[in-house]
Amino acid sequence: MNTNSVRKSLWFITGLGIGAGTTWFVATRSGQRAQKKLLRMAEDGRERVAEASRECLDKGKEMIGHGKEMAEDTLGWVGEKLHVAGGRR
Repeated sequence: MNTNSVRKSLWFITGLGIGAGTTWFVATRSGQRAQKKLLRMAEDGRERVAEASRECLDKGKEMIGHGKEMAEDTLGWVGEKLHVAGGRR
């Protein structure tokens, strides 16, 4: 048997072990408790992501508002300078 075949066989056996362990974990009563815990953890994670998304959205809206104010101020300043420069001609 060459090295590549041995490596493939070891990965296959590893996959079987992981699959059997996962099946046993999910199928047992303790697995049911684990499922509930995982579901709670997933729900908590979903809520955290949703909250962080809302905070990012609010912060983005705030930054856009500040950007608009800065653009309006700059436009007013440039307009004044052009008006003053235009009156001197």
